[in-house]
Amino acid sequence: MNRIRHNLTGEAVSIEISTRCNSSCSHCFARAGRGRDFSLDHDTAAAILREAFTLGYHRLHITGGEPFLYESILELLDEAFSTGYETVFINTNGTLLSDSLCSVLAGYGPGLSLSVSLQGPRELHDTVRGPGSWDRAAAGIGNLLNRSIKTAVYTATGRSLLPGLSRFVADIFKRFSAIEYLAFIQMIRVAGDALDLSREVLRPEDFISLVKTTALLDLGGYGVTILENPLAAVTARCLGMPWLPVEPHLHRSGRLVIMADRNVTLAHSTRESFGEYRRGLLEEILVSGEYDTAVGPDEKTCPSCRHNDLCVKCGLVRPSEWYRDMNPEIPYCMRVMDLACAETVSDTQGES
Repeated sequence: MNRIRHNLTGEAVSIEISTRCNSSCSHCFARAGRGRDFSLDHDTAAAILREAFTLGYHRLHITGGEPFLYESILELLDEAFSTGYETVFINTNGTLLSDSLCSVLAGYGPGLSLSVSLQGPRELHDTVRGPGSWDRAAAGIGNLLNRSIKTAVYTATGRSLLPGLSRFVADIFKRFSAIEYLAFIQMIRVAGDALDLSREVLRPEDFISLVKTTALLDLGGYGVTILENPLAAVTARCLGMPWLPVEPHLHRSGRLVIMADRNVTLAHSTRESFGEYRRGLLEEILVSGEYDTAVGPDEKTCPSCRHNDLCVKCGLVRPSEWYRDMNPEIPYCMRVMDLACAETVSDTQGES
């Protein structure tokens, strides 16, 4: 008898196979707060994906670190598809995607898709990720698209990108017209991170600027979204821009991430663990009251918030994670919405 009450077939189980990477990005939450690199051995990674499949997961997400530094990545893909996974999605920085590798990846068919990280225009990207890295990543995207492999561009978004955001998007879709979509990922802090990102994390006014620009780009026909951030859709609707796509919550029903250090969490960016992976733990987590509480609607802060009705309509059923800007006193979402509503009122009064 299946005791799991959460729908897993439409959700992906995420495996961070390694934290090893050939980039040293200052904003990286995968390596933040960790004193050394971690990797799952192949047998453990394969056991995790098989166990997750038996529980009902049909989609697999592989991340890192840089997954293509993992020696048995192709064997792991073989294992995933032979087990029965319908789709496998890989996050990569794109720098190792040679034409020969992409030729092999194309052999897995339409069930395989990838995201490639671009920080922004060449100058910004290379400042963050190292000289020449933009050209290597762009070449990797080209190799994927030339092999008809489904490809998205992921962009970690801080304040430095905002002034040139529209031009960056236009340039990317002109250069890589066949990409599936471009996703902005709000740059965040992580407990234990070593570098000060206070000048890059998005203040409420910066987040509102990102939402406005993204909504207008969507209206203009560009396939852009703000990834796993339903606050964006709530904010857009408050601002009278309802066409911005509604994204699922980062901490949502069915979500599990197995980290390279074997800790099982709700998100790649969190250090709050349900425990260290062992056989049978995934099911124990999914049927636990602790998990239900973690992914269920908030019962403390949200019910008394004046924005709650609109938030619920857009799937924002819990306050934004406290580490959005390391200011836990007043939820980030509340500060954003208060400012957005005040701006809307001001605009309305100005028109009257």
